[in-house]
This record gives sequence, C-alpha cells and structure tokens, in this order.
Amino acid sequence: MLVSFQIDHPNSLNYRTDSTLPIILESQKRGFKNYVFQPHDVFMNNKGIFAYANQIKFKSQSINSFIISNERILNLNNCKFLFIRQDPPFDMKYITSLHLLELLSKKVRIVNDPKGIRNAPEKILMLQFSKIIPPTLITRSPNEIKNFRVNIVH
Repeated sequence: MLVSFQIDHPNSLNYRTDSTLPIILESQKRGFKNYVFQPHDVFMNNKGIFAYANQIKFKSQSINSFIISNERILNLNNCKFLFIRQDPPFDMKYITSLHLLELLSKKVRIVNDPKGIRNAPEKILMLQFSKIIPPTLITRSPNEIKNFRVNIVH
C-alpha cells in the first residue's frame, strides 16, 4: 500500500520536535511504501491528481536515518492514506494544493482535511474566541502595527 505525505522537505524538519518522521517510520514498519512531496509538486491533468514525489525509507530505527529516492510522478488516487503534515505557509502554492487534494477520490483517506485546513487558518480561527485571547492584531500595515504597539504598551 502507498502512503503519501505533503510535508516540508524532510531535511528541514526538527527531529526532536516534529512528529512527521516517526509517523512515516511507523508506516514503514507496517509494510507501507511512503512518499513525500511539497505543495508546489501537486498537479492535475485529465487523468487525475498527481505529485512529483520521492519515496522515503528508513535504514534503521533512527529518525534521521532516512534516504530519499529519485523523484517520480505519483498518482495520488492510488494512495491508501495521504497526510498533510507541513507548517502551513498559506501562500497560493499551498492553497492550490489543498484545492487539488480535496478532489481526490473518497477512497484516499486524508489525514488533516484540506477543506478544514483552508477554512480554519490557525492565526484567524482564534478570533472566534475573543473573550479568552489577548489583544490581537492581524495586518500587513506597518502603521497599524506601530499604533497597536503604542496602545498595548500604554
């Protein structure tokens, strides 16, 4: 069986704090073939949803003992499971990949629903709990940041 993971590049993961590599190692122990890819690797054509993916294998029980195979085109509809496990950058590559992953066959079990991720960004979702969060500002405006800082300090 095939298991795929949309993740940040494995070499960039913090082995001490990120749980993705232990999940992949456990999947390997259970006999699954595991593939990794990033949002910009996902594409769709008239034949389905695909990703430029690399197989990841562990040489031992050590989390940092993985090897990455050469890239191949993986038909994501052939995966038993697909995990979305990366820190969301919420750029258009990421948003587009979530839209495409949402179109996968219902036979592919997706862990961390793309629609849920897209519709509940962690920085904005908290605004639904305004009574329990500290004073908060979401902006790209340097002036608003300065004003907010001044008002918080005083």
